[in-house]
Amino acid sequence: MEFITTKPTSTVYARATWLCRLAWVVLGLGVILRGVIWAQQRSLYLDEANLLRNFTERTYLGLFRNLDYEQYSPPLFSVLVKASIGLFGNNELAVRLVPVLASMLTLGLFFRQTQRWLTPVVAVFALSFLAFGKVFVDYGTVCKQYATDGLAALVLIEAAYYIGRGQFRGREAGVWIALGCLSIWFSMPAVFVLAGIGLWYLQQAWLRRDWTAMGWILGAGLAWLICFGAYYLLLLQTNVESSYLQQYHREMFLAFPPRNPEELQLLLTQLGELINKTVGKTALAAALAVVCFPLGLYQLLKRPHFLTWVLLVPIAACLAASALHYYSLMSRLVLFMLPLVLLVLGWGAQWLGRQHKWAAGVLTLLAVVVLANQQQLRYLGKPFQSDYTNIRSGLELVATHQQPGDAVFAYYNVAPVARYYTQEHTPRLKLSGLFLQEAGQQPSKQDPFTYGLLKLQQQGHRRIWVVYDREDEGPAQLVAVQGKVLARYPVYRGYVLLYKPGAVQPR
Repeated sequence: MEFITTKPTSTVYARATWLCRLAWVVLGLGVILRGVIWAQQRSLYLDEANLLRNFTERTYLGLFRNLDYEQYSPPLFSVLVKASIGLFGNNELAVRLVPVLASMLTLGLFFRQTQRWLTPVVAVFALSFLAFGKVFVDYGTVCKQYATDGLAALVLIEAAYYIGRGQFRGREAGVWIALGCLSIWFSMPAVFVLAGIGLWYLQQAWLRRDWTAMGWILGAGLAWLICFGAYYLLLLQTNVESSYLQQYHREMFLAFPPRNPEELQLLLTQLGELINKTVGKTALAAALAVVCFPLGLYQLLKRPHFLTWVLLVPIAACLAASALHYYSLMSRLVLFMLPLVLLVLGWGAQWLGRQHKWAAGVLTLLAVVVLANQQQLRYLGKPFQSDYTNIRSGLELVATHQQPGDAVFAYYNVAPVARYYTQEHTPRLKLSGLFLQEAGQQPSKQDPFTYGLLKLQQQGHRRIWVVYDREDEGPAQLVAVQGKVLARYPVYRGYVLLYKPGAVQPR
């Protein structure tokens, strides 16, 4: 079997000892950064709270069917998180332990693969983007399956590098049947990576005219298809056919082929967002990606080899599934694919650097500037700022200042997190007079926020606390109209209001 490397790893790093040490430093800092952010125990957000509610309400067997509260999670990931809660308690550290460990292991595997396939300087930069990029750090430290998706992809690629190098027979087929089926139930996007690996094995068997190997490979592939078919029918079909989810992800399905100028603009926006999440949202980052990715793509297709199949096929399969409205390009859902994109970028950058010495210098300078703009190392010394409101701090603030008889309004976007901290978290937050609004409680034509507030006011509460998870002023203005604002407390990406209702007209 043909496996492409730049040079033997020992030779490369013997000639560039300082780059080897720098790569280890980057790896260490990336692991430490994830550990520090995990230890900060930042507030859960809406999807985490809803997902955890499934884990606390269901048995292990119950995790192998569609989840409630508009959530999805691969069953084996769910089992691991539920086990962590059982062992260590229901708290931020326990529920995020599996994703954090997966994120660290992903970084270690990517370190190994960049050493193998990229030149030393390019390897350092590629590793740095994964180690310090916000999307990798953020979603690698929350209780969702995105970090484990990335780990599954790199584990499968690493396994393909070693298994079946000489021949593919019954033992190799057995290993791959087990590994492939487990990975599907552990990470749904693993099926995209398995497609590339299967085609790689088939190509090699065809070139060797090894029909026995081809039979075993096709047998393993058939087992994967059966496994994925069962997975689809049990867990995915309902979500794929959900009109709510189709509408929710409408702008995140790949607009290809574009049929009008609006769809062309959407397509360019979607591709730009992939660049943004991989190397950053700046003109320089876009320039780096626009130059290096097509070059890497061209070089991988010019002489197909191992990386051509295991990098490009999963990317193409994911984009094709998205164009067919089967897979969303929401940034967290394509997290598994971004390390593959980085390897393609690196492949193009190293080819250009070898062809033109001036290009190597320009690319190095460009990568330094882009990386400096995107890195998250500052959070080693201060709380991490994610894209989500710190609802827990708002609830704690209310618990500290509320008086007997006060009501606390948690509207439907805040309610799942409030429920978690007051009913499920260990220890529970003591908060009296809490009203948890369920989605859909209000009449269909009435604003849910307004409806919830009016309902509390009609119950005769003299003071009402409002925890809000946005920075817009709509709720504050509404409260000011309905009564007197007594206090306002800012929280990260939101605020808490205390107000005294005015007279409420009977309905």
